[in-house]
Amino acid sequence: MVAALLAAAQLAWAGPLPSPRPVRLASTAPARAALPLCQLGSVDRASTPSRLCIGCHDGTVTAAGGVALRGEHPVGVHYQAALARRPEMLRRAPAAALVLVAGRVECTTCHDGASPERFRIALPMTRSALCLSCHAL
Repeated sequence: MVAALLAAAQLAWAGPLPSPRPVRLASTAPARAALPLCQLGSVDRASTPSRLCIGCHDGTVTAAGGVALRGEHPVGVHYQAALARRPEMLRRAPAAALVLVAGRVECTTCHDGASPERFRIALPMTRSALCLSCHAL
């Protein structure tokens, strides 16, 4: 269905569709001031699905110096199902500092608005602490 819609849109466009690219906003103070602030610091991490984060952090529009989501860790993954598929790759349960949203790995599993760490990660990356809280490498 998606392919058919894309094909129809391409025909209506009368040419190839432009590929989506992250857009860099001008680094002027008024432009940055107009951007909405990330709500990570005010959400309940245990009940916030990634779709609320991806609404702004989807990689198509980034603030100056922002980081696009493309190529990052997958979200919406049911932890126990992934553990059943690949028990050698995951720990039986993530570290207590990491929260699952309805049993799923979501953005707020690894990101905590109260964290002093860069990118507001819930655990430091020193010696891969964040990664090794779930992954058994």
